[in-house]
Amino acid sequence: MEQHPLTNSRLNERSWWIATLVTATLALGLTGCSGEAERAYKTPASLCGVSLGSELLSPFLPPGSTISVVPSTPVDGTERCTVRVDGESAMVASQEWWDEASRATPQKVASAHAHVEPDHVSEDGRHVYSSRGAAWKVSCREPQRSKSELFIVLQIPESGNPNEDAMKKLAEAYAQEVAFSDKCVRNN
Repeated sequence: MEQHPLTNSRLNERSWWIATLVTATLALGLTGCSGEAERAYKTPASLCGVSLGSELLSPFLPPGSTISVVPSTPVDGTERCTVRVDGESAMVASQEWWDEASRATPQKVASAHAHVEPDHVSEDGRHVYSSRGAAWKVSCREPQRSKSELFIVLQIPESGNPNEDAMKKLAEAYAQEVAFSDKCVRNN
């Protein structure tokens, strides 16, 4: 049986409209889902009492609604801050004194911490870093503790966002700011 040419064109037109509507609906639905989740919290501008630009911390912090910075002193000579987003650890920062007798190097300090891999070692051997962490020797002119060396350590746990370039910038800035802090001024 032969179809009338007009009936055939109506079917093609109807099919075209249905395909267009389905495509538009899918495109709108996928656009709504692909948007990155947002941060409802304000990124801190300091870490363990050390002023840093929030733009240095931001690359590592996941989306969420709340942020907190929890300080601790797990052992004598170590100050640690854990940055939590919605209760999950997103970053850990430490300022650690290591006894000169331990012959501490950034590699040795890194090996004592999770997520701090020595993927990149500086030519002078004063720092190591990777996308998830760093160990950096702080240059103190008059260290607060004699016969000790100060290191900063940064760790990005699994729930955080790794970023190699941003880690190098953050660790360098953090170490420089700590070098100008009270930690590097001997109390006579």
